[in-house]
Amino acid sequence: MFKAFVKKIAMAVGWVIAFPGIILFKMTKSRELFGSFGEIYSLIPSKMGVYVRACYYHRIMKKCPLDINLLYLSKITKPDTEIGHGVLIGSYCTIGLAKIGDNCAIGSRSTLLSGRRHHNFDDPKRPILADTSAPVKIFVGDNTFIGEGSIIMADVGECCIIGAGSVVVKTIEGYSVAVGNPARVIKKRK
Repeated sequence: MFKAFVKKIAMAVGWVIAFPGIILFKMTKSRELFGSFGEIYSLIPSKMGVYVRACYYHRIMKKCPLDINLLYLSKITKPDTEIGHGVLIGSYCTIGLAKIGDNCAIGSRSTLLSGRRHHNFDDPKRPILADTSAPVKIFVGDNTFIGEGSIIMADVGECCIIGAGSVVVKTIEGYSVAVGNPARVIKKRK
């Protein structure tokens, strides 16, 4: 009973701390502000930081339940990202444009990029930072585990396990165990 009461108090404090970022984003719809406040709130350590980030992303993102467990120095870069229930995102992660299913775990220092073609290098006369490519939403299926330090650039199906340090450049079908750079399926979980 006492633990539930403390959690409610901590969540209320989380709402108060997240309030300025929520209001400013709602007023401006600025993606820069979204990222800036995401980075500021990523600096808050421990469980209090988890509550602040949950409140902030819950009110701004397309879908982000309050039960997200987004740990220290992790951030989400796109407000159109969708996250399911019961998701754990480890420390030092960066999540681009993605749709993450329910009950997923993403290991620390992992990155979900917004597709594999972030920059268009076809014209060598065009400045490298004058990018015209559009982000692609990456899908991570329900009940999937992504190991520490992985880089995800393509869809990962449900109930998959991606080994630590893997680089996913092609779609991984559901119920697969994949490892390596580039990640390859080494066995099926069914």
